[in-house]
Order: sequence, then structure tokens, then C-alpha cells
Amino acid sequence: MQDEHLHRVLFRDADSVISIREAEAVEEWLHSDCRFHCMRDSGTHTELMLAGLWGVVAGALPPLLQLTEAFFGAAVESRHFADQYFLRQHVWPYARQSLMQHDSMFGFMQVRTFPGGIPMPADFHVGYAEGSPLFKAQTEWADGTPVQWTLLLKQAEQDVVVCRYPGVVKAGLVSAHIPARFARMISSTEAEIRLQML
Repeated sequence: MQDEHLHRVLFRDADSVISIREAEAVEEWLHSDCRFHCMRDSGTHTELMLAGLWGVVAGALPPLLQLTEAFFGAAVESRHFADQYFLRQHVWPYARQSLMQHDSMFGFMQVRTFPGGIPMPADFHVGYAEGSPLFKAQTEWADGTPVQWTLLLKQAEQDVVVCRYPGVVKAGLVSAHIPARFARMISSTEAEIRLQML
């Protein structure tokens, strides 16, 4: 973040699709004097800063190499949450001094509500993992049977193949994670999963 070509840096999880709600919150931060931005929009967003929902103005932190050397030089309680521990211990002390937070859940430290007012679906939040829905297709094939599952969009003339992947029957099911938009389409019968034995 010491790159002279950077003005601001946003950190996002790769599986989190940017929504209008998020874009409006970031836009509000861009027009502020705050050097840091954090968002919380789910009951699971309990950390001071979430690794996939924060931003910083270039130069607002000491060089990252300096911060990470101190962090990685000590034992880590859990490798899975190491990013969160790093933010809490080494970034939060700087962030809290010049921070804009959008928080729909906890109201911690002078938060703002998310701008806009567009109602969000009950099963969505900023930072939502787009690939979290799991489909389960029942089959009578024996457990361990290798299959190929195909996601199809139902069209009037001809079904459209979205993707195909290999799978294995387990407990009479073939299951996999798919993007939320397609899970909704399956629920509304606009799409379906077809199985083929390999």
C-alpha cells in the first residue's frame, strides 16, 4: 500500500459479488475524509474489521512488511482466522482513528446505516459468499458412482448449458456449491440440474 500509483485499496473476498448496497457505501466513504472503511451487514460479522470488507487510503498504514513481520514472528491461535487476528492487532489501532463504518447489525463506534434504502433479500448481505448455496440432486445410483452434473437454464426452444462438473454419489445424492443466482433459478424452475453416469 506504499505504491505511489495507489490512492485507495479495497479488500474483498473473491466469492463476494459487489452489490449496489456495497457500492453506495464505498461511494460515501470515497467522498469522506476518513482514511479507513469497514462494513458489517450480517450477524456473523462480529470482528472489528472483516478481512473481506474493508478499505484504506494509501499511506494510512506503516509499510505492510513491517506489520506482517511482527505478526508472523509470533504464534497464531488459529491459521484459519489469521487474517482477522492480523487486522485486529495491527490495523485496527490505526483504523479506529479515522474510520467510516457501515453497519446494519451492531452499532459499534459511530456507525452509519447503509445508504440507498433499496430493500435487500432476506438471504443476502454485503460480503455474501455467492457460491455458498448447495444443490442436492437425488439419485438411485449406488454410492461412489462417478457422475457428471450439468446446470441448465430452461429456455423455450432449447435448454442452455451453464456448466458441467464431475461428481460422486454419496448417500443417494450428488451435491455441489453453485452461485446463488442459479440456486434461485432452480427454486423457481427456471433452471435445473441433470445427472449423467460416467
